[in-house]
Amino acid sequence: MVWLANMTQRESNDWNIERFLDSFIIELDKAQDTLAVKGINRKLTYTVKDVSLDLHVFPTFKDGKVLFTNAKSGDTGFSKMSIQLGSITDAQIAQHTSEPISGDDIAIDELEGVDEETKLEMRRIGVKSARDISRMENRNIKVDKVLGDSSPDKKKMKDKYDKLANMIQKARRKQSVPRVLAVSLGQEQGGPVLKLDGDNLIVSRHQGYPAALINGIPVEILASDAQTIQLSVDGQALGQGPNTLKIALDPYAVISMELDA
Repeated sequence: MVWLANMTQRESNDWNIERFLDSFIIELDKAQDTLAVKGINRKLTYTVKDVSLDLHVFPTFKDGKVLFTNAKSGDTGFSKMSIQLGSITDAQIAQHTSEPISGDDIAIDELEGVDEETKLEMRRIGVKSARDISRMENRNIKVDKVLGDSSPDKKKMKDKYDKLANMIQKARRKQSVPRVLAVSLGQEQGGPVLKLDGDNLIVSRHQGYPAALINGIPVEILASDAQTIQLSVDGQALGQGPNTLKIALDPYAVISMELDA
């Protein structure tokens, strides 16, 4: 019963190493700020070069996190954890850390409907935003393969990754609503070309997209990017009267308009 009481007391006083180090580093940052002001008035003073800590703790694993409880006098069976803090400059931070998530990016932790297991798997491989996924895929690194190789249920993780990818694309499209600002018909060497100018027309590439129909007839897309889409048209597709143009930019955005020849 005494052992059970001690265990209950320890669990109620446990702490997370991330928050512990964050609070410790914040205090050191405050000391540095004070030192910057002090340096205006004193030419010589003293500062902490390195900090080393030896902690006697009881580690526990709860809700997917490693927690620690400090050992008290007379406790036995504890573990020893050594922490050494050193300094790092802004140049070293820029060289060795990734860029913060920007306003036009999408943080995976902020996506609703993504389960904690998937978020944890993505964090484990260093993926925290939509831009991280795009960067890996641009280098031909398939995130679903990385997750699948490390998961005991590969199909389950593949399905979860597909769901995550779809949610990211939906969120990205909501942030980048397509707009058509101008439509023009010109003549190229290959024949008539219909050109659409606008914003956010193509924000991500999907197999089979973009795809276009004029009066229900498929037309070839010659070029496409965020500002321009060029379509190859001929007499069969483009009639003399009003024409209906539909362009599926991606699975989540379709443009529909009427054109006068």
